[in-house]
Amino acid sequence: MKAKRSKLEKREGIQRTLEGYRRFDFDYIPFGSNWEDPDENFDYTGKDRRIGTCLLRFGMAALAPLLLKVAYGCKVVGKENLKALEKSGSVCVSNHIAFLDTLFVRQAVGYFRSFHTMGAENNKKGLGGAFIRRGGMLPLSNNLAAMRNFNREVDRLLKAGKIVNFYAEQAMWVNYQKPRPMKEGAFYYAVKSNVPVLPVFFTFKKDKFGHMRRLVIHILPAVYADEALSRKEKMKALKAGAEAAWKRCYEEAYGVGLEYLPDRRKLRKAFIGRILCRPYARLRRNKAHLAGVCPLGKHHAFNANSSSFQKIFAKANLFWNGVGLPSSLAQAPRLSRDSCPNDELIVKREVSAAQYGV
Repeated sequence: MKAKRSKLEKREGIQRTLEGYRRFDFDYIPFGSNWEDPDENFDYTGKDRRIGTCLLRFGMAALAPLLLKVAYGCKVVGKENLKALEKSGSVCVSNHIAFLDTLFVRQAVGYFRSFHTMGAENNKKGLGGAFIRRGGMLPLSNNLAAMRNFNREVDRLLKAGKIVNFYAEQAMWVNYQKPRPMKEGAFYYAVKSNVPVLPVFFTFKKDKFGHMRRLVIHILPAVYADEALSRKEKMKALKAGAEAAWKRCYEEAYGVGLEYLPDRRKLRKAFIGRILCRPYARLRRNKAHLAGVCPLGKHHAFNANSSSFQKIFAKANLFWNGVGLPSSLAQAPRLSRDSCPNDELIVKREVSAAQYGV
């Protein structure tokens, strides 16, 4: 009987699968249903909860440094890069690797200066949601009116000298050490409000149980865009600069180059190549039909009197058996119907298998 896998083995198996298929934005941790999508009445300004917000921030500022030191051996480096911003607002981009990594960002950039954007699924109901909202959460929404309010509040905070944190990788991968590609949303707001991007990167060691130890929070130099560039080019330049800063920090901290697992999407690329070559197959098939010959035998041949189903069946068999393909592809190993399912289905199947220990 197969031994039951540990929680660590399941988690690392999921992350290896997603890394192999380059699905770095895949949320493999279920959100549950105890949340609600912010609507147009959601108060992003927090005016109705100022007292609770003030008390919670004072509490975090007093207790969180001790908690982080005891639990993770946390230390912050690069504080001079934060001081260089002076009173300017900034968009912060940090890797998303723990449930408490908002505390990591607060420890780096300040408990009273930082605000944190999150997915709508983090707008929880009940007491937990009340704490999160009073901690400076700015939830995204599927409601357009709510997103207009969100945009106005982010712009106001940045112009007031605050630091708004975005998890630019989108999904949380627990205790994953490598930097992942960033989404462009954070850089859109940086360009819109004309503020720099402050990259923050977490490095750490793992014990034999996969738990985080010796956490180091790196505040990296702010990235500025050339004012001569267009808006879209500024976004690309800020994103490239932030990703390069993360990569450099990772390689210096761990002493290895950034390399991902081999790309497991190659089979699908070959499958797409064969689809693109379908016109060649059709041309050769038509020639064979005119000559009264079918490469797959008499029972696959069809004529003007054949039913539509027979014609479709014959065409499908001709295609799947590689008839009429260019010699370079015809000589390659044939791909079966089942060998090229959609990558998304493969990812979901393998993630589910790792979650349930199948």
